[in-house]
Amino acid sequence: MQILIDSILLILSLFAVVRGAHLVVKYAPLLALAMGMSGFLASFLLIGVVSVFPELAIAVISGLQGVPVLGLGTILGSNVADLTLVLGIAALFAGRGLAVKSDFLKDDLILIAPLLLPIVLGLDGEFSRVDGSILISAGLIIFFFLYRRNRRSPLREPNFLMNQKLLRAVLLFILGLGALIGGAYAAVIAAERISQFLLLPEFLMGISFITLATLIPELTFSIRAAREKEGELVLGDILGIVITDITLVLGVMAFLSPFSFDPHLVFLTGFAMVFAALVSLNFMKSGQLLSKNEGVVLILLYVLFLTVVFSLRGEVF
Repeated sequence: MQILIDSILLILSLFAVVRGAHLVVKYAPLLALAMGMSGFLASFLLIGVVSVFPELAIAVISGLQGVPVLGLGTILGSNVADLTLVLGIAALFAGRGLAVKSDFLKDDLILIAPLLLPIVLGLDGEFSRVDGSILISAGLIIFFFLYRRNRRSPLREPNFLMNQKLLRAVLLFILGLGALIGGAYAAVIAAERISQFLLLPEFLMGISFITLATLIPELTFSIRAAREKEGELVLGDILGIVITDITLVLGVMAFLSPFSFDPHLVFLTGFAMVFAALVSLNFMKSGQLLSKNEGVVLILLYVLFLTVVFSLRGEVF
């Protein structure tokens, strides 16, 4: 009976996420213009960062409840999935391909460096409060750098009509974001119960089943943005989530509840995460377009990643 209730909750949550994503994509560009942000920066800061709330909740709660590898698996697994599965699916929904013209692609070290940081810090099989502080600091520095580099002059339209449009945009954006995050959080809860019913180990549960549930906000948003030919919004959302996850979310988790783990977990999944980032960024650099064929390659890479992870069940995980 419980599994049926959780399945119904999952379906209703997905509906809320879809409707919320529609409002967010529709009004994000206007808000970005009003605040002097590029589409990429608005997506990175406004949408990408907020979309990690499900992962943040799982990471913090799992750490406090004594099962930190569940949160660790969710963070690392969701990053691999974002850089492969989500980008790949977005490319398939983007007509001729996902056009990306952000200057961010010229400095991909900004993404690769923070992805390497938790691998280096986790080689000793422990994330301490010092490690958490380093990760949080690195995330804040990256956000400040990107904001300074991508900000523009804010829109200056003092007339009453424009103020009314902005007020309406803000309200509907907040409503959409609330539906997006609230629906995603409920979906994650339902997915976690379903995965427990299937008796998966904590790390595998986090890296696979719960990861797929936490992808709901960015996947829905990315598909909608890709259909609207807003490639910068897709890139900003994905990179905002990835960098926030691997610095702020993991950092907060380690700072609040330091934990130990098998270093092979971080090494193997961390390598997959960095490899996925290199492949996806190189695809987007080629003509500033992520083609459908390249999208298929990214999706297959994610399938390969899950295949390898489950094949090692009982040996490493």
